[in-house]
Amino acid sequence: PPTPDAPARHDPHGRAGLPEHLERRGVVHDLTPAEQLCPCCGRVRACIGEQTAERLDCDPARYFVRRTARKSYACHHCDPATVPPEERLRTAGPRTVGPIPKGGCGPGLLAAVLTAKFAGHVPLNRQLGIIARSGVSVPAATLCDWVRQAAGLLTPPSGWMHRRVLAAPVAWSDDTRVRYQVPGRKATAGGHLWGVIGDATAPYATCHFTPAYTAAAGPAVCLKDYRGFAHADCLAPYAPLFAAGAGHVACWAHARRKLLDAGDGARPGVEL
Repeated sequence: PPTPDAPARHDPHGRAGLPEHLERRGVVHDLTPAEQLCPCCGRVRACIGEQTAERLDCDPARYFVRRTARKSYACHHCDPATVPPEERLRTAGPRTVGPIPKGGCGPGLLAAVLTAKFAGHVPLNRQLGIIARSGVSVPAATLCDWVRQAAGLLTPPSGWMHRRVLAAPVAWSDDTRVRYQVPGRKATAGGHLWGVIGDATAPYATCHFTPAYTAAAGPAVCLKDYRGFAHADCLAPYAPLFAAGAGHVACWAHARRKLLDAGDGARPGVEL
């Protein structure tokens, strides 16, 4: 056996331990009173220990109805003819119930839909099937409208994150092509998402969508007035940003590609 000071062995093929913060639900298998009797002498056998095993498990998603009641009160002593309603009447709670005005979703369901779509890459039509398997019917147009209105709810925190990123001394940026739908058009159009990521002082990732592929539509907006060190490639739309004072930290991946294209003679450069 290893000494107390020796590091614990790590089996790369072994099963990792389950986190302690997870709830433990116990299942105990025990002998019946009849089975506890010794077949030899007929007396009760003594329990000498137990063998335990842990398996990760989960409960399927459960949907429930959140019923909100707002109690209203009125003063019966004041004359309605002389006292305005806003003074005689008072209703508890906020006017808007739920994250979306007049919407049929609660905060937990809306958060689950957004997380599944944007973090888990589960399309909305597949989520409709997942919800339907629980016996709940949600129209596709309704689910799309929830996502659309959630964009407005997330605008304040998104703006705050972007301002934090622009205040960081170092940022990373790149763009990627995306296809998007235009109302009244059968074919999708081509646009671009400009991503900006902050450093350890602002560990956030923000995106700016543009239908065009120009400096005025892209970096001039998502990196406006940035004067830190910007990691980016040599794409032309970034040129005005660097000319205005941002420090250009070129992309090692692009440089490495050229060295690889140069063949064996550039091997020292690749290793460096």
